[in-house]
Amino acid sequence: MTDRFYGIFDPLSESTDYIAKCANCIDNQAQCCYELPTPEQLPGLVNKSPGKILKKSYFIRCNSCGQTGLACKKNWQAVIEWNKSPLSQKFPYQQFPIFGLRQLTKFEAKEKLVEIRQDLESRKKQKIAQKERLYNDHYERLKAFLAWTIYAQTIVKLTPDLAESEQAAHE
Repeated sequence: MTDRFYGIFDPLSESTDYIAKCANCIDNQAQCCYELPTPEQLPGLVNKSPGKILKKSYFIRCNSCGQTGLACKKNWQAVIEWNKSPLSQKFPYQQFPIFGLRQLTKFEAKEKLVEIRQDLESRKKQKIAQKERLYNDHYERLKAFLAWTIYAQTIVKLTPDLAESEQAAHE
């Protein structure tokens, strides 16, 4: 599955290689941790009383400044949550580490990611419809690739067009 449109990348084992740098720090000191989270790290409407935090979770922590990302069940989820948060530095889609976007125009990158997302969503629906075991590595990999695709689409959307960048440089 890892060579279907996406290049050679295993989001279950390699996501921690792609932790974005901390927005507050010059050095890349952010790393994935597996510890008890603080109430502030719990997403959504979870009961955040300290007595209810019983499970260790994955999250990203900057060792330089101490900022932490949201607590997640999986390490790949923690990386994506950190990378898309205001706590991390953003970069142009051409520097996105997967999906082979480096040489593509913004339009081509959008098109490629739409195709990948449609493929992943249809495969995920197919797995659910077939009532296959949904808690195995293959299904988990589908979910992880889908999350990375959605994150990549956000990066492409936020990257200024080349024409906009050139116009801003001349002003």
